[in-house]
Amino acid sequence: MDSISRSRNKGVFISELVNDYIVFDLETTGLSPDFDEIIEFSGFHINDGKVVDQYSTLIKPLNRLDPFITELTGITNEMLENQPSLSDVIGVICDYLGDSILLGHNIHFDLNFLYDAAEYFLHKEITNDFVDLLRVSRKMHPEWKSHTLSIIANNLSTNVQPTHRAGNDALATYQSFEIYKQAALENGIDYEALFSPKSITANDIVSRQLCNGNALLCDEEFVFTGKLDKMERVEAWQLVVDSGGKIADGVTKKTNYLVLGNLDYTTQIKNGKSNKLKKAEELILKGQDLKILTEDVFYDLLHIK
Repeated sequence: MDSISRSRNKGVFISELVNDYIVFDLETTGLSPDFDEIIEFSGFHINDGKVVDQYSTLIKPLNRLDPFITELTGITNEMLENQPSLSDVIGVICDYLGDSILLGHNIHFDLNFLYDAAEYFLHKEITNDFVDLLRVSRKMHPEWKSHTLSIIANNLSTNVQPTHRAGNDALATYQSFEIYKQAALENGIDYEALFSPKSITANDIVSRQLCNGNALLCDEEFVFTGKLDKMERVEAWQLVVDSGGKIADGVTKKTNYLVLGNLDYTTQIKNGKSNKLKKAEELILKGQDLKILTEDVFYDLLHIK
């Protein structure tokens, strides 16, 4: 927890219709494991499509919550006052996860928090292999314009809808994944082949520019704020465009992702939020499916080390 840009020895993405796994979700005080804290963990062990056990806990942070987090999640400082600290429960969480395959939506965000906590408090690495519902959904429904958890759950008519609480979000993730598994089996979809690397030709480049649904970030709009750590902003713009996405200068109702540069994240915490970040939080609270990412999670999204 003493470095903004780090290399994590995480597991690998599993492109299989797994039947035994743990789905989990976190709520946190912000976006960066270096500066923010976990305030809720919820995990469910799934075997053959059914919940067989679960472990959930609220976690008391060292610092008080930002009002945006309270309004978004409904978690208050008073709710956390008598809860265990992260140092008290990280060992329990790691024991619960064991060596299971993990499932999450945009799972790198949550994994990065758990990985750094386990490394800091327990001096151990979380190297579990994982399935990312975000990546699965993009392959199963490339025609969708967005793949936030709320849109996935709504489109698939899951019994549980996400609420920015760890338990509900984990259950919505599990139900969505099980629906995708069933669809793959019933429709004869070669699930593993969806994730197989394909050779690129000149025609593929044209298709990516036209965004025919196969591109990783098909038509999703990105806005960047702050100074990036690993590359110049124009290079990040090019990565988005090459992956089928779009770039905009300001946050609007069309924005899908706001990316915060790692080098400015701590400044925004201490000296006030940028106008772009304030606008994004305002739109999220009004119900817009907009995600705020740190620079590291942006690279994870594009599978860039």
